[in-house]
Amino acid sequence: ISPVGIEDSFFELGGHSLKATAAINAIEKKTGIRLPVKDIFSSPTPVMLAKKIEAAGEGEYSPIPKAEQREAYPASSTQKRLFILDQMEDSSTAYNMASALEVTGNLDLEKIQQAIDRLIQRHESLRTSFVMTEGETFQVIADEVFYQVEYEETDSYSEADMESFVRPFDIGKAPLMRFKVVKERNRNNYILLFDVHHIISDHQTLNLLIEDFSRLYNGEELQPLELQYKDYSEWMRGRNLESQRNYWKEVFKEEAPVLDLVTDYPRPKIQSYKGAQVSVQLSQEQKAGIQNINKQHGTTDYMTLLAVFMIELHKYSRQQD
Repeated sequence: ISPVGIEDSFFELGGHSLKATAAINAIEKKTGIRLPVKDIFSSPTPVMLAKKIEAAGEGEYSPIPKAEQREAYPASSTQKRLFILDQMEDSSTAYNMASALEVTGNLDLEKIQQAIDRLIQRHESLRTSFVMTEGETFQVIADEVFYQVEYEETDSYSEADMESFVRPFDIGKAPLMRFKVVKERNRNNYILLFDVHHIISDHQTLNLLIEDFSRLYNGEELQPLELQYKDYSEWMRGRNLESQRNYWKEVFKEEAPVLDLVTDYPRPKIQSYKGAQVSVQLSQEQKAGIQNINKQHGTTDYMTLLAVFMIELHKYSRQQD
């Protein structure tokens, strides 16, 4: 990317909602002023955003403090939801997050084990398990957790290898991750399989874990992490979220809407969550059309495509919500 000018749009440079949140955090850390994320959408250029910061006046940045050491920590709201879903959907892989990487050349299995050991020690989330005590969900962080890297040799890797690798987790026992090395004899290369439970990770975190693993395998010394997830969840518990809570109570003061789609065959009473993925390649003309809509309405690709999806659901269901 060429040098960014004060009139360049954040979104035209490849920004999206996750990067917008990161930008808001960086602005707060630098200026002490916490802008709402919507300001990135309404004022997407540096010069426009500078006016928002100037109008906000003075602020004081309060960094997230480290949580006090204790035996267990209350789970975050997201973790509580996933814990309940896990209890309701016994032996489910609906919240497994699996990834596969192909590596050409030789791999040192001993170095892989050492890298995984250091990765687990580096990230408390990989040493975290979950329990419920007196109706409250807690995250328990072990001082040490050992995981033996799985290894298998096969003539040729297939999707069946991934399907057998992805198994239900017991979220009461750490680590909530698995790692496997599959050697393809016919091609003399390797497939690295990585799987974590969504209760300790999201896609962005998964990418960071894979990046850290790669750097540790290559012998890099990583700087210690200043904060862990428990620090964030403790900080969130101390924030005043009453206005947000009241907003959603008002939105769902009646029953939450349920989408009623007509299916081509009866759905089972108990859902299996065994879905599938359908990939569609957009043409350059379609991509340009999406970009034009984004410019007109100040949206991202995700927001525009989500709106299209909602319209499609409305056409099938004739429901408004």
